[in-house]
Amino acid sequence: MRLQFSTLSRAQAEEVVRWRYEPPYHVYNIAEDDHQATVEQFFSDQGSQFFAVLRDGELTAVWSFGKDGQVEGGEYNDIYLDMGGALRPDFTGQGLGEEVVRQGVEFGQEEFERERFRVTIADFNERAKTVYRRVGFKERGRFRRPSDGQLFVVFTIILRL
Repeated sequence: MRLQFSTLSRAQAEEVVRWRYEPPYHVYNIAEDDHQATVEQFFSDQGSQFFAVLRDGELTAVWSFGKDGQVEGGEYNDIYLDMGGALRPDFTGQGLGEEVVRQGVEFGQEEFERERFRVTIADFNERAKTVYRRVGFKERGRFRRPSDGQLFVVFTIILRL
């Protein structure tokens, strides 16, 4: 299955902020009061680029490259390009995540001409950690976010251009 990565539109961003996940993934739900501010963050120049991931023309996931993939308390450098994403809730648990990540890495390699990628994942998110390991990412470290003590795991992958 081939996915299409395209610049995220405002309408797509407004759809993404309404996505609702079941526990324990509900921590990724965006509070209704924060919808507009989050949509604006997608389009502000904060060192991140956001992309819509389409399957057969349907919004399937949202993907980012840059500082959006970094979490407070982690140690980051420019050797790796940070990335992250979110699969639409009704597509989770169906085996689609691995293909989204694999093609996300390929897209990042082509779009940004980079070969080193990093992702930071909340430690409780076993599904995401499993997917990234299957794609070839290796665990490189762990840290706690100072604001709430949440444990995060950093994974990296190095490709060849």
